[in-house]
This record gives sequence, structure tokens and C-alpha cells, in this order.
Amino acid sequence: MDKLFFDLQSTHNPHRWYLPVEPRICVGPPASPFMFGGVGLASAVAAMERTSGRPLIWATAQYLSFAKPPSVVDLDVWTPVQGKYNSQARVIGHVDDKEIITVNAALGARPSELSGQWADKPDAPPPGDDGQPLIVDVAGFEGPLDLLLEMARSQKVDLTRISVLALAEQYLAFIAAARRLKLELAADYLVMAAWLTYLKSRLLLPPPHEDDEP
Repeated sequence: MDKLFFDLQSTHNPHRWYLPVEPRICVGPPASPFMFGGVGLASAVAAMERTSGRPLIWATAQYLSFAKPPSVVDLDVWTPVQGKYNSQARVIGHVDDKEIITVNAALGARPSELSGQWADKPDAPPPGDDGQPLIVDVAGFEGPLDLLLEMARSQKVDLTRISVLALAEQYLAFIAAARRLKLELAADYLVMAAWLTYLKSRLLLPPPHEDDEP
């Protein structure tokens, strides 16, 4: 990974790198942007490749929290196993004491006449075709709207603390800032918001009274 589109910087410690979180590498609603997850994974891979001097074989990431501008993500690289051809490495990305992302990976290359790519790349749309996810921040919950709806349906979140007005304002801001979204995607989010409003209205309505006499 030679050419980077983000500003990954080295330190005096060869196992520590840092990444300034700038608006150009962020997604999310205009009022609450956060670092795009792909940037977190790519920066961790670049840090491991530059620390080990070996190319990536595979990597997997666990996203734990959000990094918001203008914070700085520190990337600490561990290489517990270094073989003749391959290395096993781990990166923990954190802002101060808050862990943001953990990446485990294998790096290296084995000389062989049989080396090659054996899987066909999926036919995926280019970046931006599917738009950005709607991330909401209401009553202590911060995450995708569909996750909030799923948690509300399974009664894992207190809907009485959720402000429908704040939810509507964030939805409208999202639509205004992403006018190139597909209409179907915007409609899906509208259905989710409507479901949340319906579920909360049921909680706010008084329970029906049973008549004393038939």
C-alpha cells in the first residue's frame, strides 16, 4: 500500500503511527461526522505493512467506537509471530484511552510459481452509489437507524427517552445533505423512522380500560 489518500504519520517508535481525523475522511450526518470505517481498516493495514515490511495477505477488523474530527487516532502495531515468509500482526487504534478499532492480519509472501489470485472480484457498485448510512444520535444512542429500530422492537432500548423531534431533524438533515441518494434508500429510512414513531406512541398512550360490566 504505497499511495495513501489519508495522512498516516510515523513516530519515533517504529511500532506506533497516527492518523489525524479530518473531515475529508469522515461520513455521517453533517452535525456529527465520524471517521469512515474503511479508512480505519486501511490505515491499520498500511501501518502493519510499513512496520513489518511485508504485504498484506488478509485482515479482519472489529469496530468498537467512533473517531470524530479533529481527534487523532494512534495506531499501535504488534507482531507477535514473525516467520520466514509470514507475520501475524495486530493493530489497536485508539483516541487517547478510548479504543476505536482492532485489526488482526497476516502479512507476507511465499515465493512460488503458483502464486496468483484465485478468486474473482465481486461485481460491486463504485463508492457512493448506495449512499451513506443514516447515523442517528439521540438519548445516548449513536449508531445506524436500522439498529435503533431493531433494538426498539426487541425492547433493548428505552423509547421513552428517544426524542421523535430530534430523530426527525436528523433525518431531514441527512436527506438535505445527500440529495444524490437513491429514492429507494431514502424511503427505507422513512419507513424505519415511522416504525420508531409508532412504537413510541404505543408506549405513551394510556392502557385501555376494561369495562366493569359487559
